[in-house]
Amino acid sequence: MISLPPSQAEQVASGELGSSWIGWFPLSVLPLIAIVCRNLLTSWGFMWILVFAIFIGLKWLTWWKARRLVEHPAWRSAAYLLAWPGMDAEAFLDIDKHVLPSSSGCALLLARGLA
Repeated sequence: MISLPPSQAEQVASGELGSSWIGWFPLSVLPLIAIVCRNLLTSWGFMWILVFAIFIGLKWLTWWKARRLVEHPAWRSAAYLLAWPGMDAEAFLDIDKHVLPSSSGCALLLARGLA
């Protein structure tokens, strides 16, 4: 008999594995929609639509996985999905953590106009 790791056993018991397709759905569908609309867009427009489709799909997936792991108010979910540029949903949704967007030295120089 094969035993599942505790995290997967809890997912099976709670029925969460049955709804895991909802987490992957936007990542599967949004890029396909962008590809279908490719001929309606300029090349650079298609590139940006595809980039945003992948970003939104991954953003949703990270939120979907973290939403049950961390107690949080609904406004934090909305803020994560609509305003936060980072992809660490668990850290952002946790009220006890103070998350700052990570940035490299080069990015800081570019933001200040020094590079």
